[in-house]
Amino acid sequence: IIGNLVNRGLRIHNTLFRGAITIGSLHIDDNIVLGEGLIKAYSIESEIAIYPRIVIDSKLITKSSNITNYSLSDGIFQDFDLQWCLNPLKFCDDKFEKVFKDQLFRNVCIQLSEAMKSKNERVMTKIKWLINYINSYYKQNHNEILIDISKFNI
Repeated sequence: IIGNLVNRGLRIHNTLFRGAITIGSLHIDDNIVLGEGLIKAYSIESEIAIYPRIVIDSKLITKSSNITNYSLSDGIFQDFDLQWCLNPLKFCDDKFEKVFKDQLFRNVCIQLSEAMKSKNERVMTKIKWLINYINSYYKQNHNEILIDISKFNI
């Protein structure tokens, strides 16, 4: 569900997501949500998931014995900083991919253009991470580079 949401956010709505998936106790009632799970998710999101990515708590990875591949052809991947992350572009069937591939390209170009206008290095770093992720995904899964960053004056 989260992979599909993030994928559609990128492709259709030009929305970037950042967050965390973890495990832990949680209390939910009509007035409040609190607990170890919420605190851990917030901590991972604010301290580790600094790029537009969904970080998966390593506690969840060690509990799953069938995850051994680090490539971008799986539903999760290990990023450059060794954090396990959701691979949202993988949650897209072939038909959806064909229809919204150009929209993904346009959306990322819009994000890059806005980041370049802002001249904010933190924002630029995050958009560069996104472009690198997208290009790595497309190279591994479709044998192409979607966004040629050399065409931009960065």
